[in-house]
Amino acid sequence: MDKIDYFPKNSLFLLKDSLEKISKSQENQIYLTDFKNPTICLILSIVLGFFGADRYYIGDTLIFVIKLILGLVCVSLSDVTADYDVLIGLYAIFFVVDIFLVHFRVKEQNLKKLELVLAKF
Repeated sequence: MDKIDYFPKNSLFLLKDSLEKISKSQENQIYLTDFKNPTICLILSIVLGFFGADRYYIGDTLIFVIKLILGLVCVSLSDVTADYDVLIGLYAIFFVVDIFLVHFRVKEQNLKKLELVLAKF
C-alpha cells in the first residue's frame, strides 16, 4: 500500500491479517477509497487553519464553524484595542495545538474508512 503515511503508525500492523487476505478486486476498492492526505491537511492547517480550513477539509463542520467565527472575531478585534489581546492570545494557542490535533485526526479518520472497507469483505 503506497498510502501508508495516511494512517497512524502501527495501525496497519493490527490489520495485517485482514490486508493479507484481500483479493485483487478488494485491493482495487481500497485504492479507490477517498482517503484524506495528511500533508495537505497539515499545509491547510498552517496556512489557513486560523479560519478553520483544515477542519473543513477533514469534515469537522462544527469545529470549522467555531474556528471561522473566532478567527474572524480575532482579526476584527486586533485593530480595535489592546483589551482583547488575551482572547487573541488564547485563540493563537488553540490554533497551534490544533495543528497537531488535526494531523492525527485525519489519520484516524482514514483508518476508520479502511476498517469500514475491510468489514465489507
